[in-house]
Amino acid sequence: KKLASMLSGVMDAPLYVYAFDSLAFRITAESQGPVASVADWERAFLPIKANGCTSCGVAIASMRTLRQIVEQIVIVTDEEENTAPYFVNELEEYARQFGFTPDVTIVGVGRVSNYLQNQMRIKRLGFQTYYFSGDWNSLPNLIPLLSRPGQLDLLRDILATSLPRRKSKTLAATA
Repeated sequence: KKLASMLSGVMDAPLYVYAFDSLAFRITAESQGPVASVADWERAFLPIKANGCTSCGVAIASMRTLRQIVEQIVIVTDEEENTAPYFVNELEEYARQFGFTPDVTIVGVGRVSNYLQNQMRIKRLGFQTYYFSGDWNSLPNLIPLLSRPGQLDLLRDILATSLPRRKSKTLAATA
């Protein structure tokens, strides 16, 4: 809730927030001002209760269906996943459908199992991890991590950079 509030205040693009178990639930915060407050996000998350199955990939499947194209996926999780669709499979399908793989940041909370990280490594998918231990003052440390240029930005910068050229020299022939 605090992360959604913080990110919605610094983003230029739309923020898609999902809660999930075996289904994905789109969460939107109703706000009186230009940016949703923590209290607005608290109200938005009121009907959500942690219980039962966990499919970390179901939100990505929903995003694919709704054609929600994003540069980054931030998943707040204990990394347990016991129900299809699975995160790495849906991420690969997302990449096939839209032509690129979004940057993934795993925000580990609670007793983190590392299952999701291991699945990402097996599939050779890039990700970064931030462990949240409950220190709310540390949460803004995520902003620089998330605001750095992504792989797509890096590729655009590389392609826009002209290659160096050697100065032409006239060589005299010697006999």
